[in-house]
Amino acid sequence: SIGPVGGGAGGMPFGDGVEGSGANVAFLRNTPVEINEAEVPIRITRYCLVPDSGGAGKYRGGSGLMMEFQVFAPDTTVTARNRDRTHFASWGVLGGRAGSNAIFVKNPDSAAPEMLGNSDVIRCQAGDVIRLTGAGGGGYGSPLDRDPQLVLSDVKSGYVSSARAEQDYGVVVRYGELDVEATQSKRDELAAVAAPITHFDFGP
Repeated sequence: SIGPVGGGAGGMPFGDGVEGSGANVAFLRNTPVEINEAEVPIRITRYCLVPDSGGAGKYRGGSGLMMEFQVFAPDTTVTARNRDRTHFASWGVLGGRAGSNAIFVKNPDSAAPEMLGNSDVIRCQAGDVIRLTGAGGGGYGSPLDRDPQLVLSDVKSGYVSSARAEQDYGVVVRYGELDVEATQSKRDELAAVAAPITHFDFGP
């Protein structure tokens, strides 16, 4: 086993979801890259948290993990389990957004990547690359209620891109700093779009 490749935990009423360790894998330990490469004929090319994978919310969903590796032995069999999140995202609650879907793909950067979905057994040849990406956790509460300083911290930490900070949270980050005036304007704009209809005008 070279896993687990987990998803993020959901946002909570009192804080953000845990990065890369949702409830179903919270009790598992990962294997160091060096041990995997010493014992299995693979080379791990990427192992990281995935930016923008956690669902936006007052409390953000945790980021999913990504593991990418290249196999070297011919007729290699790769098995994977519990990939249902490739089809079903982790939903958000009370205005929180859904996390990103999991992704399971063979030769992702080739001219013909093969999306594996919820496949259990994959046959590979020497040189093939497998990329597994865990789902992001769902957000809790409206993203417009998140403290802009927390969003800025997310951007600086690499959990959220500056583009998604503005798009999802209405927080404008320029040159690594919070633009307070532009943030207020953007949040007002997004709030107006999201405002519920409270009356209907059917005309004369």
